[in-house]
Amino acid sequence: MCQSLLQEDDQATSLLLCNLVNVWVRQHQQLPPDVFAAIALIPSRLLARKLFEGGTACALMDDLKAIAQSQALTIDILALGNLVHELLTAINLSQARN
Repeated sequence: MCQSLLQEDDQATSLLLCNLVNVWVRQHQQLPPDVFAAIALIPSRLLARKLFEGGTACALMDDLKAIAQSQALTIDILALGNLVHELLTAINLSQARN
């Protein structure tokens, strides 16, 4: 599913993908292949179209928190840190609900 959504530039689809990833990671405590690559592209794709807003940013923050807390052994910690940095510098944090 993530493979097919890699090129998607729609904000609503990105939000739904983030919600799906969050549920999956929390339930299975694992990160399926290619999922991190898919969500890592969300900020830059949406920023390029000026569509990156608080709801999507908050959902992505929830994903990154779930990934960091999971038992996913395949996660690249440096890539995770870079994505967190990119996210935190890309969004006005007052737009994120929590």
